[in-house]
Amino acid sequence: MPTIEEIMKRSTAYLDLLAALAEKDEQLDSLLAESIILARQKDELKEQIATLKEALKWVLPMAKAYAAEHPVGRNQIIVNEAQAALRGEGVEENDY
Repeated sequence: MPTIEEIMKRSTAYLDLLAALAEKDEQLDSLLAESIILARQKDELKEQIATLKEALKWVLPMAKAYAAEHPVGRNQIIVNEAQAALRGEGVEENDY
């Protein structure tokens, strides 16, 4: 039969484990809340990207016409960037 000291040690160990579990539970709740916020932000960004792509579809023909009438290197770069954006490609800083 365990002694009172052994029972107290086990009880203390169990309480420590329960405290650690409670802390992990709080961390999980916090991470869950953060993931929900990030998912909403992701959805908002997807909507913004879709809006920007739609705007580019309207603006790109005008930009092409302007670039054709005003053959300056920077105009063509802007048109190329818009076309790359519509294809889902990124533009690097050193592309200039």
